[in-house]
Amino acid sequence: MSSSESWVVFISNDKALNYSALDWMPYGNNYCTQTPGASVSLTYEYDIAYVWGSYHPANKLPAVSATQDGQAARILPPNPIPNNTNPNSSLQWLVVFTQDGLKNHTLEIVADGASAATPFCLWRIDVTAPVRQQSNFAEASPVGSNATTSSSSTLSATSTVPSSTSPPSHASSRGPSTGALVGGVIGAVSLTLLICGTLFFWYRRQHKHRYAPTDLDDDVLQVYARALLCGLSSFLESSHNASRPNQGGSKLARQ
Repeated sequence: MSSSESWVVFISNDKALNYSALDWMPYGNNYCTQTPGASVSLTYEYDIAYVWGSYHPANKLPAVSATQDGQAARILPPNPIPNNTNPNSSLQWLVVFTQDGLKNHTLEIVADGASAATPFCLWRIDVTAPVRQQSNFAEASPVGSNATTSSSSTLSATSTVPSSTSPPSHASSRGPSTGALVGGVIGAVSLTLLICGTLFFWYRRQHKHRYAPTDLDDDVLQVYARALLCGLSSFLESSHNASRPNQGGSKLARQ
């Protein structure tokens, strides 16, 4: 493999692998078949290819064949199984190794002898392929794209990136001032106290003393009425000020 090439790995569920329909099913990191003649193929530009499978030691190896560009490829035997191997464990198997000139190849594996007793499982295919050169300027990907291509090139020094991409905040132009809030609270409390005092005085006059009204009672009622009107006016003015936007803040935000 030259310095201008790199390894490209196709795991069994890679979309670049073409499986014969309805013959394969996922099993862990593998795709397995029990159908005789089930096939899987890969078309890609490479010069070296390794095809990896897996099998259970308790099962016999299925008969498998392979071709590259229509020419038969040699099937490799698996490594000897150690004596202490669990018969239910899954072992890796280098099924095919090919090496040819760098070009667009089509590699196909056929599970000729697959069955329920001897299934064939594909794990991965590794190939050496030319390194894809990137342009000097990285092209931005659209938001939400799942592209995985990466580039070591960087943006030009003349490119400018804003320090913040979010729009300026206008929250300060809409919030009431602290003074307006305090005034509104004080006005509301004063109005509540005045109403309660007036009701209390009226209740005592009507239900307890039951005497004829005097000029003093009228004076007291007038004082409470005036205080009530003043408190109501103060409350309304404070509420109006609280609902007005802070003009100074909006100007600052727009700047």
